[in-house]
Amino acid sequence: MKNLTHSNKFLVCLSLTALSLCANAADWVSLGMVDLGTYGIDRASIEKDGSLRRVWTKLDYREAQKTSQGKTYLSSRALMEMDCVKKQVRTRSIALYSGHHLGGEALTSEGVLDAWQALAPNSPVFTMFKVVCEH
Repeated sequence: MKNLTHSNKFLVCLSLTALSLCANAADWVSLGMVDLGTYGIDRASIEKDGSLRRVWTKLDYREAQKTSQGKTYLSSRALMEMDCVKKQVRTRSIALYSGHHLGGEALTSEGVLDAWQALAPNSPVFTMFKVVCEH
């Protein structure tokens, strides 16, 4: 980069940053619909640690929901942890958004210390589990 001008260096750095962001871009995939709305996972977020998997999940609600403080939200994102051997899941964090597709204002984002729970057959979480554990 010795022969590059200041503005060219900036453009190179900007391009490298953009490439880095693209490499970590979300890959949301819709997996189904339930009465509440459409649910899916971010395939790019799947992390493996032995039999454990971590994945970001999303739920877009058909109708507006209300928080305990009375704020309206239309989508939520949760970090789920899955044990592919024991067939259990737990939520690690959740965030609520005022718009669809995780858009609008982030109304809340908090860590969750849920206990491990068995999978309910034919549930949205079971569908996510199958996709994530077979990934």
